[in-house]
Amino acid sequence: MKTVAYALFRNTIFAAGCFFLLQNFYANTVVNSTTDKSVEGKIYVITLTSEANYNDKAMKDELGFIDGKLTSKFMSTINGFSNARYVTTPDSIAITVPAIPAINFASESRKADGDLIRWEGIAVRNSIQGTLVWKSKAGKVKKEYSFNGKLK
Repeated sequence: MKTVAYALFRNTIFAAGCFFLLQNFYANTVVNSTTDKSVEGKIYVITLTSEANYNDKAMKDELGFIDGKLTSKFMSTINGFSNARYVTTPDSIAITVPAIPAINFASESRKADGDLIRWEGIAVRNSIQGTLVWKSKAGKVKKEYSFNGKLK
């Protein structure tokens, strides 16, 4: 009886070990294959849509990822926010089979008067979407937009 129980235990441990090793190898392979795909150097033509009634119509803009900074004509030229550094991370959908390269990004910029904007979004293949939140110095939301677009 001990021999059968021991063999069953040993085979179960072996199978579980193989499963975890293969799962870890596969997950690392997929994630690492997407991290070298970046938004750096890309420009997207986007449409900003107000999430509340700010009397704003949908606006066209260009969202760029140039020299490590997020650029926006609408926010820098018209509203006075400077271009700001951005951070990226691979998205969880990049671990699907087959892998779909997706990059999450975020960036914050502050004006001299203390207002802050925060961009958050995801770039998948030639598409991009996300949100833009504009807050006052006191932290109150002034405007909120959603955006989507395509690679220029």
